[in-house]
Amino acid sequence: MTKTSIVTGATGALGGAVAAALAGQSGVVVILARDPSKGETTRQALSAGAARIELVVCDLSNPGSIRDASQAILAAHPEVNLLVNAAAVFERSRHVTPDGREVMFASNHLGPFLLTNLLLPALRAGAPSRIITVSAPASTHLDFGDLDGARKFRALHAFGASKSANLLFTGALARRTASSGVTPISFHPGLVKSGLMRQAPTFVRFITALGGKPPARAASALVGLGTDYSVQPEPGAFYKLGRPSTPPSYSRDVAVQDQLWAVSAKLVGISPS
Repeated sequence: MTKTSIVTGATGALGGAVAAALAGQSGVVVILARDPSKGETTRQALSAGAARIELVVCDLSNPGSIRDASQAILAAHPEVNLLVNAAAVFERSRHVTPDGREVMFASNHLGPFLLTNLLLPALRAGAPSRIITVSAPASTHLDFGDLDGARKFRALHAFGASKSANLLFTGALARRTASSGVTPISFHPGLVKSGLMRQAPTFVRFITALGGKPPARAASALVGLGTDYSVQPEPGAFYKLGRPSTPPSYSRDVAVQDQLWAVSAKLVGISPS
């Protein structure tokens, strides 16, 4: 059967580079984009490759949009071999979604959490399959009493917490998909030239501009981990580019992983099991 890959954030720098690398292979690449116009422009640009490119409009800050997108994907692709959670946002000020969630927490963690869980039946059916969530070696502790930053909001802290949540989620997911043929890992792309941190403080933008590498470099490493089955990543592992790395100890705390899983499941309206 034709290999099927799904990439979120495909209109961004890293997600776009990942989608482009996958488009050069055979199979189907389903790109998810919040903006229909940008998504269609990206789909057309990628269509010159060997793969068939499909666009699904999806706003990862909106659970209803995620559910609609997942239903469309599952109807068209009952077997999925690779899911790349590459979408991310950074906001300097606190903004909330219509259902009251802080945008970075909603888009960077709750969105991928819900999308991944809804697509798990297809990923199990397509096993061996892989789930790669783009993150960073974040050690920011989550304040479970104020996940949405309503009492105290600091942009860099909120973003770091969302990246810690990615690592915690990957660890929890790996335990829940053990022996299923689904391998979840988290992936640190290093400093990448992109517009992600355009609202960040000056020193962050300066460091990114000075040390950032072309996104194609990270994309190549990520796609290798996602499609090269001669490489067998440990479920739940953390990779920096193509090499295994040790994530912060906080993200390996099973109790915190399970606490975040239970809270996240309640917030997006799915069973914690």
